[in-house]
Amino acid sequence: TGCSTTSQVNYPIPPIAKHDPLPESEALSQRSEISNLADQISVSKVDEANFVYFMLGSSAVAPSEKAKLELAAARLKEDRGLYIKLVGNANHNGSRSLNLAVADSRVETVATVLKSLGVNSRQIKKIVVGGERTPITCRSEECQRKMRRVELSISKAKY
Repeated sequence: TGCSTTSQVNYPIPPIAKHDPLPESEALSQRSEISNLADQISVSKVDEANFVYFMLGSSAVAPSEKAKLELAAARLKEDRGLYIKLVGNANHNGSRSLNLAVADSRVETVATVLKSLGVNSRQIKKIVVGGERTPITCRSEECQRKMRRVELSISKAKY
């Protein structure tokens, strides 16, 4: 036996479709729309009733936010078998250490207010996450505002 040659059928290669790039203004507009949509999704996941919000760089509880703490305190005093977890957050504008310090200060302030309202300190668990949970897509002022918060989570389980 020997080598045999067979002719191979050559199929034409279809041309690659060329897409004209979007004009820069349209590309920017699309990126902006995607960023805005991502912001809206991030903001929509936030439950207003269980978060205490803060001004930029501040750890002072605004009078409008104190009502949330009064409700939580009443519930915790009514049932001493309940516990509250406080999770301090910050937006991602500053350095990691600054965001952690601001978030820690916010958690301490909320814990102090709860104690002043009669909550037993053994019912309070404090956690600080800083800006680590802030989605990278969170760029709007509204989204950034909602990231400056302390989350309130009440349950029977001791954290």
